[in-house]
Amino acid sequence: MSELEEIRSKAYKNARLSKERVKLAHDRIILSKGFTLLMEVLLYDSGLHLFSGKLRSHWMGSFVVTHVFPYGEV
Repeated sequence: MSELEEIRSKAYKNARLSKERVKLAHDRIILSKGFTLLMEVLLYDSGLHLFSGKLRSHWMGSFVVTHVFPYGEV
């Protein structure tokens, strides 16, 4: 019984380490996007739609950034 627990413990530890490595690799690839005042941006429309609309654009806008809050909210 203790052998089974040991195997589970090793598997859990290996899975956690693997997830941490994948997260670090993913975070290195991501670029931080900085917004400044009066920058023109597009808004992604992620709402639920009844019709797929393959050719419809999912981007709305052109909006102008009027205020940039801490942590990147605009």
